[in-house]
Amino acid sequence: MLKFPLRKKILIVTEIGNIICEIKYAGKNTLKLKDVVKEMYTDNGEYFFSELKDEMIIDREKVIGYSNIVPINKKEKNNNSNIVNFTDYKRK
Repeated sequence: MLKFPLRKKILIVTEIGNIICEIKYAGKNTLKLKDVVKEMYTDNGEYFFSELKDEMIIDREKVIGYSNIVPINKKEKNNNSNIVNFTDYKRK
């Protein structure tokens, strides 16, 4: 089972697509997401981010992995995001 950071912006890779959000609540079977933005693709292969909802609930088993998002205005020596469980992820 993946452990998620609460109240931080993260990128979640799911079966339904990539989602940028904050996790408000991480339960045993579900995740309650806040400020949800989903990655959408056009016919010519370009992508953009579209706002979905203020809050959304997804099944925890649909999540493949996640990555922390580091704010742009924050200057750190190590700017790498932590990628978790991306070995099983294959883009279709």
